[in-house]
Amino acid sequence: TFTATATPGTSGTITLNDSTLSYVKVGKLVFVSGNLTISALSSPVGSIDIGALPFTASVDAVANVNIQGPSSGDISFTGWLLTTANTTLKIYENTGAQPAAAAALLQTSSTIYVSLTYITTQ
Repeated sequence: TFTATATPGTSGTITLNDSTLSYVKVGKLVFVSGNLTISALSSPVGSIDIGALPFTASVDAVANVNIQGPSSGDISFTGWLLTTANTTLKIYENTGAQPAAAAALLQTSSTIYVSLTYITTQ
């Protein structure tokens, strides 16, 4: 397991009640999964950035992300792990424009479910 962080991509704060995610590393392949529960928010703007991933990404990857309890109902989200931000998973609302305002859709007690597979340099 590892302790993840959550921050808005532009401004504000996200406080987590449960910040532990699990990972398994097989060779250079890393599997990350789990859920993060939000306990407090302060004017979050931008993407939702999940940081402190256990290994550096060597190629871009896409994560399966589901958020329970967004303020606007059933909304599609996508997580991107890019080599330019190689230990941070950036979560966007699927509106076609990035970064969309995913962080502003969160509520206190929202849960972020993450499933990510990526290749590491280590």
